[in-house]
Amino acid sequence: MKTNARIGIWGVALATLTLAACVEQQPTEPPTSPEEVTLVDEWCVDAMCEPVVMEEEDTPEPMMPTEPVEPEEPEEPVEPVEPEEPVMPTEPVPVEPTPEERPNFIDPPDVDRRITLVETHSSYTCAVLDDEVTCWGYNFAGQAQPPEGTYAEHLTLAHDFACAASRASGIVCWGDGAHRVQSIIDDHTIFTRHTISAFDSSARGALCYNADYGGLTGQITCGDHEKQWQVGTTNGFGVSVDHLNTRTSLPIACHIEQKSDTSTFPYDYSYHCTVEGESWEIPVPTSDAEYLLRPQIKVDGLEQTITILDHTGAVHWFSFDWSWTRSNSGIQLDFRPIEVTWEYNDFSTHAHAKLLTPNCVWDGYATFCRSPENELKYIFRHSVLFMAGHRTSRENLHVCFPEGEFDEAYNTYNPARVMCLDLSLLDLYHSSF
Repeated sequence: MKTNARIGIWGVALATLTLAACVEQQPTEPPTSPEEVTLVDEWCVDAMCEPVVMEEEDTPEPMMPTEPVEPEEPEEPVEPVEPEEPVMPTEPVPVEPTPEERPNFIDPPDVDRRITLVETHSSYTCAVLDDEVTCWGYNFAGQAQPPEGTYAEHLTLAHDFACAASRASGIVCWGDGAHRVQSIIDDHTIFTRHTISAFDSSARGALCYNADYGGLTGQITCGDHEKQWQVGTTNGFGVSVDHLNTRTSLPIACHIEQKSDTSTFPYDYSYHCTVEGESWEIPVPTSDAEYLLRPQIKVDGLEQTITILDHTGAVHWFSFDWSWTRSNSGIQLDFRPIEVTWEYNDFSTHAHAKLLTPNCVWDGYATFCRSPENELKYIFRHSVLFMAGHRTSRENLHVCFPEGEFDEAYNTYNPARVMCLDLSLLDLYHSSF
């Protein structure tokens, strides 16, 4: 029993020493390098504790301090774009010109320029100066302000609009009343190879013209803001258009027809008036006298008169009556010649050059007008290259003509300016000569 007790005591002592040895093998200070790092197993095998060496690992490079990154501001939310509604086309709104853009009165040009054409109205005048239309006078409707660069071979002036026609510019109209003849401008074109032998307008808004390739005649077309119509045949020229009277809007267009072949000289002419598509021939007496000029015609719807200057320079006046009939046209015209006397010599042998108005004619040297008593009266004398006139009423005449100097070296007349006169025919009719 004692022996066994000793053995047990010694056994306990040996176990105590072994455990103490294991405890002493554990490191007491932190390792200075990876190679010195050891771990102790949870238990010792065969009462022996062996350190377990860890595999060598790469040492990570030290992290360098970086600047702090400011946080990004959050983007503003994008609002969804709603699709735009389609823009509907609208009619253009006319811009009223300022007083500076549309003066009430335009002074006559004071520079010397080449004058090739003059036409006048009661309140303003237009002329072609250095190949460009220039107007002056009253401008309440913009009628005296043509578009810049407008050229004209023919001019026609109305109360609140004016028009020019040429192969270079075609038909160009301006002024507040130009919309009444817009259909002609929109639907018809004049080309550079065309010649224009008919061009006229009425104050109430009707425009007539013709154009043909190289010829002196052509088909005359008339139109207003509502419709268009043709007058005569393809041999027409020299149109004059007006309205029958203030109570009706029916236009009357009178023109000249060249009856002979264009290769025949002298030509044979006839004279016609058209209302509502129906035409009537005016009974102008024929003449075998010497050919002097191309005939001219003017119609006055208010006074119901027609004036014809034939190819011999003789002037013929006609009055006409119109009435409604049951025919297809509904209109009937009846013409009567007006006998005009002149106390100085035989008027029938007197040659004239241009019709200024339905009552006044110019012979190249002097102007004569038909009085209410159907007497031809001498108005005034002025020798110029060409002349224009407009009758403001039966008693008043507005005439314009170029003035200049005669160049004896070249035997030519050089116009430098346009002169205009307002004449009281009533006073001149009763003056003594």
